[in-house]
Amino acid sequence: MTAVPQARAPRQTHSLFAPDKRTAARNAAETRFRMYGLVAIVLALLALVWLLISIFSAGLPAFRQTFIDIPVTLDAAVLDKDGHANPAEMASVSTIGYGKVIARALSDLIAAKGIDAGTMTDKDIAGLISEDSAANLRNMVLADPKLLGTTVQFTALANGRIDGYFKGRVTMETAARDKNTSPEKLALADKLVAAGVMQMRF
Repeated sequence: MTAVPQARAPRQTHSLFAPDKRTAARNAAETRFRMYGLVAIVLALLALVWLLISIFSAGLPAFRQTFIDIPVTLDAAVLDKDGHANPAEMASVSTIGYGKVIARALSDLIAAKGIDAGTMTDKDIAGLISEDSAANLRNMVLADPKLLGTTVQFTALANGRIDGYFKGRVTMETAARDKNTSPEKLALADKLVAAGVMQMRF
């Protein structure tokens, strides 16, 4: 009796180079993980950029100040009463005296440019100027007495309330309740800006 040959099982044709289902799933998971990581990094960088922009935008006004450009005539009869151009003798004129010189110069400039100051007095107009400006001018003249009798282009710091107005900290409403400023001063400051006399800069 002749034996019937048994059919051979079909040979596996699986390639060593073709990933099986488990390997493919693992590769897909790794790809997704890398993508999630990349997205997280991008989002973190965007958040950092936004934070830096916010900080810079909020801090930028602190680096800018409001200035008033005033031609100031340094009257020797006022600033050097002894007429010796001696800094030691000239030092007897205090910052109050220099403050009056700056205030007078600003009032003259406002009049020369035809800017309507309303009912504001010279004293009110002087309130636009920082007290530090008088000290700065005094130091400048004492350092160089030859400036006496000349007209210099002096850059004065604006009063803190005026500076705050242009930085958004002071409004017309708050100025009406503030003994250190007034809506009239703020309105005049706007006119000085329009005339190019007052401006914010670094």
